[in-house]
This record gives sequence, C-alpha cells and structure tokens, in this order.
Amino acid sequence: MSATRTATIGDRVSAAARRGFVGRRDELALFGRLLSAPHPPFAVLWFVGPGGIGKSRLLAHLADLARTAGHRTVTVDGALIDPTPRSFTRAAGGGLAANALPAVLLIDTCERLCAIQRWLRETYLPRLPEASVVICAGREGPDDDWRHDDRWAPLLYVRSLDGLDEGDARELLSLRGLAPAAHPPALAYARGHPLALGLLADVARQSGGRIDQGVAGPAVVQVLAERFLRDVVDPLRRDALRVAAFVRHTTEAVLAAVLGADAAPSLFDWMRRLTFMAAAPAGLVPHELVREVLVADALWRDPGRADRVARKACVHLYEAVARSTGTRRLHFQAEVLYVMRHSPHKQPFFDWKALGQHRVEAARSDDFELLAAIVRRHEGEAALRWLRHWWQRQREGCVLFRDAADGCDGFLLMLRIGFRMAATDLADPAVAAAWGFVRAQRALAPGEELVLLRHWMHREHYQAVTAAINLTAMHVVTHLITHPEAAWSVVYMADPAFWQPHFDGVNFARCPDADFEVDGRRFGAFIHDWQFEPAPAWVAGQYRPQPFAGRHAPAPDEAAFTAALRQALRDLGRPEVLERSALVTALALAGGGTGAGEALRQRLLDAIRRLESHPRDRKFARALWLTYAEPALKQEQVAVELGIPFPTYRYRLQRGIALLATAVQEEGGRR
Repeated sequence: MSATRTATIGDRVSAAARRGFVGRRDELALFGRLLSAPHPPFAVLWFVGPGGIGKSRLLAHLADLARTAGHRTVTVDGALIDPTPRSFTRAAGGGLAANALPAVLLIDTCERLCAIQRWLRETYLPRLPEASVVICAGREGPDDDWRHDDRWAPLLYVRSLDGLDEGDARELLSLRGLAPAAHPPALAYARGHPLALGLLADVARQSGGRIDQGVAGPAVVQVLAERFLRDVVDPLRRDALRVAAFVRHTTEAVLAAVLGADAAPSLFDWMRRLTFMAAAPAGLVPHELVREVLVADALWRDPGRADRVARKACVHLYEAVARSTGTRRLHFQAEVLYVMRHSPHKQPFFDWKALGQHRVEAARSDDFELLAAIVRRHEGEAALRWLRHWWQRQREGCVLFRDAADGCDGFLLMLRIGFRMAATDLADPAVAAAWGFVRAQRALAPGEELVLLRHWMHREHYQAVTAAINLTAMHVVTHLITHPEAAWSVVYMADPAFWQPHFDGVNFARCPDADFEVDGRRFGAFIHDWQFEPAPAWVAGQYRPQPFAGRHAPAPDEAAFTAALRQALRDLGRPEVLERSALVTALALAGGGTGAGEALRQRLLDAIRRLESHPRDRKFARALWLTYAEPALKQEQVAVELGIPFPTYRYRLQRGIALLATAVQEEGGRR
C-alpha cells in the first residue's frame, strides 16, 4: 500500500498559476501537437518576446501540462546558472541526455546563455532521445548559426510572443479582481502586455478598484522600464533607445545625428535584433507600450538628457525636411511633428492618430468650386469674395488636404506679400491689417516677404483639432524654414483664445492690433518676426517636453498657472493683493497667511533676476523687469526704451512670462 502524498504550498501555487493563466491558445495547441506526435515535426520551439510579455509564465504552464500528461520534464533558467556546459548539465539533472526515454526540456532566459549556444546545438541537444521536445524562450532569438546550419534549420521553429488580444486581456484583469468598468483605461495603456495589465490591476486594488484616466504612475513605469532595460547597461545603448522612443522611425541617419556617425551602425544593428522593435519600411518602430514607458522613464529619470536627445533629433529631421521634396518631404514633416508630441504647447493641438495618413496637394484649376463650398459653409459669402480674389492672384498658395482615398478633407491658403502691394490686394481686410501692423514696426525691404496664412479649415470641422491642423502646421513651417526671404509671419485663427497656449509655445506673439473682421466675425493674429529670431534658432527651440509627473498625480494646469502668474505680475507692486493670488497656494508660500504677498513678490523678482543672469534669457528678463518691476512706462514706451519694434517687444514679454513660469515652478519644486 503506497503512502498518500501530502499536499504542499507548492501545489497551491501551481493550482493558482493554472487558474490564472489566460490566452496563448495557438502556442498551447502547437505544444500539444508536439507532445502527441511520435516524431515531432521539429526538435526546438523557440519563443521570442520582450520583457514582461509572459515567456516565463508560458514555459511554466507548458511544463505543468507536460508533467500532467506523464512526460519527463526538466526546466533550466539561464538567469539562475553560469553560462557553462558544466553548470547547464548540472541544472538539467545530469543524466537527461543519457536517458533513453524522451523528455520535455524547457530553457528559459536563453539570452543569458549566448556563450554556450554552440555547445547546446552541437553537443548537448543532439544526444537527447529523438522524440524529445525542447522549448526555449528569451528576449533574443537563436543566433544566426542555427539558421545557417543545414542540419538544424528544418528542426527549428521560432515564434514571437505578442500581447494578449482584448478578450484575453479583459479576462486577465477580471482574474486580478478588476471590475469591467475599470478595464478601458488599463486596456488602452497596456496594449495587451501581461505585466502591464497585472501592475495596473494592482494599482486599481490600491485605489479602491478604480483606474484614473491617466493610468500609469511612476511605480508602474519604473517596473516596466526596469524589465525592458534589464540587460541594457551601456549608456550609449540606453540613449539609442531614448532616440527610438521619441522619434517615429529610427534610422541610422537619426542615430548618427544624435549619437555620432561612428556609433550609429552598430547601435542600429543591435536595436533591430530587439524583440520589441519592428522593422518598418521607414525604419525601426518600438512596441507602443515600450515607447511610452521609455519616454516616461526618460523624462522622469533625467529630463535634461532626454531633452538633449530629442532636440538633436528635431534639428536633424528639420534639416531632412528642408533637403527633401514631394512625398519624402511629407514623410519628414510627419516625423518632426511626431517628436513634438510630448510638448505641452503642442500635445493638445494636433491629431496625433491621423499623423501620416493625409497629404497636401497643390490645388488644380477645377478645385475652386469645392473650396468655395467649404469657405461658404464656415466663413460665409464675404470671405468667399477674398478666396476668389486670391485664387486669381496667388493660386499657387492654395493646397488641398487629401485623405488615403483621395478625398478632400479641407485646404489652406498661404499668401506671400512683397514690399510692393497692389491697392486691390490691400482691400482684403486680413492683408490690410497684417500689412499695416508690420509696416508700423519695420517696413519690408526689397526681396523680403510677409507670409500670411489667410485661410485654413477642415471640410467638416473647420478649425478644430483634426488632420487639417497637422497638415497646416507642417506645410507652413516647411515653407518658412526653406524660404529665407520670409521676414514676417502672420497666422489668423478664428478662436485665438483656444490656440494661444500653442502659439505662445512656438514664439508667435498674439497681436490684437493686427486682428481683422469679416462680416462681424473677428480673426486673431499671431505674429513672428524672423529677423529677430531666424529660422535656425527657432527650430532649435521647438522641442519643449512635458516632464513626467506621474499619471496619478497630474501635472499642474499650465494654462491656469500662467494666467495666475500674469495677474501676479500686474499686481507686483501691491503685496496686499498678492496675498490673494492663486500662486500663494500653488507655491505654498508662508502658509498662505500674512506675509505671503511679500514672499510671492520677492519670489518673482528673484526669478526675473536669475533669468537675467543667463545671456540667452537676458533680453526676455529685461522686458519683464521694465514692464512689471518698474511699471512707470506704458508697453509702447517700453518697446521704445528697449529699441525694438512693438511686436518684438510683445514676443519677448510673452516668452519671458513662459520662461518665468517654468523657473518659478522648478524653484518651488526644489524647496
């Protein structure tokens, strides 16, 4: 009579693992066929996937299935042994290869066993019984010698592990105790990645079963980042991954521009072998979850380094835009805009999902009636009069937005105004307003141009955030950086209050004196002086990332903070009024009580002085000081005192406020 086996905690762990395993139906079916075949169609099944995708969990489940079916089963984890034949043989049980009975050998973390792959292939595995099944799993596939060996190539099957489909992901979340109502944000963030799904379920349990729309906090990002970067210790390789995270497609040229021409080829070859990298026609593309985690980790860990990497990529891509034409130019336009997606001045103002799915096309002679219908619908008959005028005068400035099916989604009309103007052109209220404003500041010289965005609109949604704004921005910016004759830019928007945070961030000053009206509707002007800030300097300053503050603790409302800062600057000479400023609470000054107003006043004055100590920011600090710290002069007089045109002064003032907002918040964070 045999003794009854006593159940162990390990049995309970195994049972829980079986209950908690979801998905991988294709892989399980493939494994089942291998076990049941008298002569398996291949000897080695190799699973490849990024960290956290579930390789180890799958191997453990396969081992459990094999044991349940009565097969001899041995598991070796490359992370737990030395990469030597002796260590591997000991971990596999010594006599496995000498036993005549077939076995199931599962080898996990194969990337740690690179040094003995040749020995496994040529010495150890050939000694296993014919019907044995070998299952390998790792972040990297087998080395090239496996595939080039005529003996092994037919006996090797490599399979990539992707994320779970939506049904399996929902099942996993439910098994982790997450109610269906909380599934959507977790599914959107994790994109089927099992580890991310599990971490988010844990976050939800700690937050009363709820997941905020922002989803992943620093703890989740840190765990995922460590899993993705576990074996990447070389700082240059980590920088290469940062490049890949920020840019849309990674090429050798991008890596060379950011990290140096000597390092680029080897870095690119290394990256293309990573399991979370896909090779697209335009370059390497990381898995979207990996991309998002690496960006968040970079902005949290070392925002200065991340900023330098992204800025260099931006400059390179802008240069590629300037060098290319046709579809290649459109491609690079989308590439450079993509890098900007983490800037708080751009993030809410572009349709990132539509990026690269539309194109611009020069208007043809038979397109006018189509465009006329769009203008009539959104701006009325009075605006249509001026579309007709400029169609006859500068039709080359009119481009259509085409979707993938060749449909017209909208258009833009960009005018190039020289220093000589026809009276009929000046009758256009938009041109008259822009021309008069610019001439009052600095007259155009022969050969210089005022570039005026007269119309832009989506066919259905007018000036809402759609693919139309993507194409408008890309087309206008490309023209400005490739036409040195552009001296001034004027952009008109139907809702300037909505768009002002964006234009503040790209150094286009809001100039109400250049606004115009058509049929009772007012259009707001945003102006840039290219003589004051030439295109190369403007390009270099375009990337401004949003620091990662943790998704469960949203970053402060930047627009609200800046609005409170503007009001505080106006009240700078009245500490008793400053005591009621929202900045007192935001910056936790003097407990919000008596003396808080004076503390805020000194904080702002000190911040302006610090800006003035930096040569690059001195001109902006000077505009702030004369306007708010010594407010005896009117703004027009301050411009005269500084010896600059009024719109240039307005630009410096707005740029100074933006710099001051950043400086004050950073200083507050350090205290």
